[in-house]
Amino acid sequence: MPESNPSALIVSRPKALAVANKQLRIARQALARIEQERYIEFFATHPQASRAFVDAVSKSYPCGESMIERYVELWNWENLSRNESLSWTSDLIERHVDSWCWSKLSRNPGLPWSEALFERYAEAWNWIMLTENEALTWNETVLERYVGRWNWSKNSRCEFLPWSEALIDH
Repeated sequence: MPESNPSALIVSRPKALAVANKQLRIARQALARIEQERYIEFFATHPQASRAFVDAVSKSYPCGESMIERYVELWNWENLSRNESLSWTSDLIERHVDSWCWSKLSRNPGLPWSEALFERYAEAWNWIMLTENEALTWNETVLERYVGRWNWSKNSRCEFLPWSEALIDH
C-alpha cells in the first residue's frame, strides 16, 4: 500500500486550496460576528460590566482620534484625560476642550507639552496638578510667565525643576 502524503493533494490542486482558504475565511468571519453578537448581548444585559469596560478602555487603551470621535458620547472623559497612551495632539485637545477633565490632563505626561500648549489653555489648567508633572517643559521662562499661578510651596519640593537663584527667590 503506497504511503499517503496529505500535502501532495494540496500542492497538486491549487484551485481546491483557494476554495478551502475562502471557506475558512468565511467561517472565521461568521465566528467573529457570532462572538461580537455575544459581547453586545452581554453588555446590553449587564450595564455595570459595560460601564467598567468603557472605564478601563478610557483609562489605558491607545485609542486613535477616529475611535474617540466614533464613541464620543460613551467615553469616561475623566479616565480618557489621564490616558497616557492616546495619540495626543493639540487638535484632539481642542476638539474636545469642554469634555476633558483638566485636573487629570494637567498631570498627564503623555500630552504634547509645549509653551504654546500652556498658553492656549492657561485658564483651564490645574496649576497645582501641573506642578506634579515631570514631563512639562520646565524652564525659567515658563515659570516666570506664570509666576502668579504656580503653587510655590509645592514647587519648592520638586527636585526636577531647573533650580537657580532667581527661582529660589520665589
